[in-house]
Amino acid sequence: MNAEGDRRRIARPRLYHTKSRTGCIRCRGRRVKCNEARPVCNNCHRHSVSCYYDREPNPVVAARPRQSQSRAPSPALRDDLHAAVGYWELRAFHHFAVATCETLPGSHIPSVKKCWALQVPLLALSYKPLWNQLLALSALHLVTSGHDQSELLACRANYLDATLQSYRPALGRLSEETAESACFTSILLLVDTFATLQHRPLDNYCYEPPMQWLRVTQGARAVFEASATDTDPTSSIMTIISSSNHNQGITSADRESRQRLYYLLDTFPGETPPLQGVSQAYQETVDRLSLILAAWEAGEPLLALCRRLMSFACLVPCVFLELVEQKVPRALCILGHFFAVSVCAKDMWWVGEAPFREVHAIRACLPPELQHFMDWPYQIIINPSGPPDHKG
Repeated sequence: MNAEGDRRRIARPRLYHTKSRTGCIRCRGRRVKCNEARPVCNNCHRHSVSCYYDREPNPVVAARPRQSQSRAPSPALRDDLHAAVGYWELRAFHHFAVATCETLPGSHIPSVKKCWALQVPLLALSYKPLWNQLLALSALHLVTSGHDQSELLACRANYLDATLQSYRPALGRLSEETAESACFTSILLLVDTFATLQHRPLDNYCYEPPMQWLRVTQGARAVFEASATDTDPTSSIMTIISSSNHNQGITSADRESRQRLYYLLDTFPGETPPLQGVSQAYQETVDRLSLILAAWEAGEPLLALCRRLMSFACLVPCVFLELVEQKVPRALCILGHFFAVSVCAKDMWWVGEAPFREVHAIRACLPPELQHFMDWPYQIIINPSGPPDHKG
């Protein structure tokens, strides 16, 4: 028995090596030595598997290549890129420039599409929040397109978390050099939070408004307002702002038909008459929503409608968003109508099933005597081919 044990020890010698704390995920999971070569370590290359890093290497181990002098990123971000970028980060960065950019609001306009595809990726190399959010959104787009690799999901989660951690402090340091990049970060974060609505848990008997998305919209508005005086009129962000015309393509007849939604301003059963400021907030919000509906009926291009949808919550009065958070029935009904109109963009990956889910949940949570105010939105989600007539 002792001899057999000796042979077993001889056949299976113990491996002694220094533990790698910054190796790739696969090597650490297998508890084997990783040489930390990037983008693919020797072990992963030998086994022909994906190699993914989630920890920065030891500076002594990872030699940093020289950076080109043309359009050089900031020193801090350059170090991060050289030390931490792996396969899925590069894949997401490439996917943004060739695919995700084409799905962003307003990208039906060539100058806007060129801005997202060429200029924004360059800006991201010098502004960490924009770099983080660009990768987070593009990785989400890849996941939505059917790529379900665990490394990609980890990439998505890591960079979204990094965005939220780096974005808020950066807003306190807005300057002429960072204002443009901060605005682009805000837009991408808006799309990202809207995209997550179709996966958020909903309770038909106790509806919780999508406050994370609404708070991001308010943050975006604050960024654009704070950046207004610091943004160069010839900058890339001005290409997008100047191309926005929220009344374009809407005829005078369409404007007259907007009043069809004014039944949302009628007194609700059992409701105390709202204060003047609240009434004004409702009026402005319904007018903004009616513009989107009129544009849909006028046959406006899909990506132009997407721009209206994405800016809706940024442009309505803050009072209205506070009423939504308080779950005031009238405010929830108006929000339900917004999601119903959002069905016009249901084929966009970042819209998807969100309008259907939100309309059902809002209608179900209202008292029976108020549910008829959601009849029109309910008709739309049942037959989303176009907006049905409503006689008020």
